[in-house]
Amino acid sequence: MQEIKKRIKDEAQGIERESSILAKGHYFAAGRWDRVNLTLGIPATILAGVTSVAALSDIAGNNKAIVTGVLAIIVAALSALTTFLNPSERANGHKAASSNYEALRIKARLLKDIELSTDYAALDEPTKEIIKQLKELASQFAGLNQGSLRIPRSIYKRQVKNVQE
Repeated sequence: MQEIKKRIKDEAQGIERESSILAKGHYFAAGRWDRVNLTLGIPATILAGVTSVAALSDIAGNNKAIVTGVLAIIVAALSALTTFLNPSERANGHKAASSNYEALRIKARLLKDIELSTDYAALDEPTKEIIKQLKELASQFAGLNQGSLRIPRSIYKRQVKNVQE
């Protein structure tokens, strides 16, 4: 019986570790795609506005057609890149994967550290109720994590540091 518990615990520990790594990896990948989205989207939006104004006014002076044409090409290229790369969708996909791996990590940790560390059948009812409440909290935490926006890395690191102090 002890051998099977050790094997289950080892497997749960492996799932917990890998899930943690993948959750963080997807979290940071989501941040990268958020930055790509902003890096392409903001200039495209601004240049589209400038191009529109230049086409309808005398801002460009004598070289109006050239300036407007160059700006239009840049806007088209940035828009095409944004459409092709779809960084917003990629960021959302990585955020969802990160949340799912984090939920899996929590379940593996509960199995490894709570359920396998005790003889569940021998526990009294109040203790079993507490374990049930803990599982419900873990499930609620996972649900909140899945439904929330990604926190920027700098803010996350600052909060981790504040909690540790």
